Amino acid sequence: MTALKWKKFSFLIGIAFLVLCACAKEKIAVQKSVVYGDEITGIATPVILQYEKTVIYPTDYFPLFDSVENIIAPKGITISKQKNTSSYLLSGAIEKPIDNISYTYEKIKYDIPVRKNKKINYQFTYKPSSDKLQKVQLAGNINGWNPKATNLEKVDGMWKVNLVLNPGIYSYQVVENDKWMLDANNPNKADNGQGGFNSTFVVGEQGLEKPFIFTRKVEGNMVTIATTAATINYLVYWQNNLLDSTFVNQTGNEIIIKIPTNALTVERSFFRIYAHDGKQEANDILIPLRN
Repeated sequence: MTALKWKKFSFLIGIAFLVLCACAKEKIAVQKSVVYGDEITGIATPVILQYEKTVIYPTDYFPLFDSVENIIAPKGITISKQKNTSSYLLSGAIEKPIDNISYTYEKIKYDIPVRKNKKINYQFTYKPSSDKLQKVQLAGNINGWNPKATNLEKVDGMWKVNLVLNPGIYSYQVVENDKWMLDANNPNKADNGQGGFNSTFVVGEQGLEKPFIFTRKVEGNMVTIATTAATINYLVYWQNNLLDSTFVNQTGNEIIIKIPTNALTVERSFFRIYAHDGKQEANDILIPLRN
């Protein structure tokens, strides 16, 4: 073989080698497996946080409490083991509408969705009609129209109470020394359906449009999820594992999910897709995979 022919041959071999390497890398990226365990039966039910404090029981998911080696709570939550119990206390609140909590059980990591508590601390303040009032109460759909359930406290000439409520519009009347009346300081009111009116107040933002996600297509070993929302954040689970960027690629409002190779060896498994726009959680999607 001449020197010129050998150079051409070597060049072609080099190109072929690069192409093969590129193909091999792409193949590995698409078909990478997930380290997962089967101690949780089926797919884990999301944790729904209570206002400020939530008690969780790992045995709701795992057979043995003592085999739980570590728990990683989402941002905004502190976690502490409760004495003489098989439970943990979660304190605080998450910033996002939905987030993730991770357990390490017998050296295997499991991920479980966590939903934010929607309740808001709302301070109701009332300017009394007289400085000589002995008591001021609220009656409304916050308490089943029972004034004894919500007593206000006098602070610097004003009557106040802190309420923990879900976002919404609430109807009420003020009860001064057992006398029911509209709130003279509040022009907002609603028909009570009996020829009269109730005062109203608003908790949280109203009229927000809930984001919506949908399955755009399933092609080969990839699933595409899209949304109609302007901005969106996704959490994608295969079984009880939160998938990272190895498997989930987001471009704008669309994500492409690569199916792990483990899914090819399991008779039946699931994708779960959760999403939020920073303020509200979208609908979630469950995609069954079957071999």
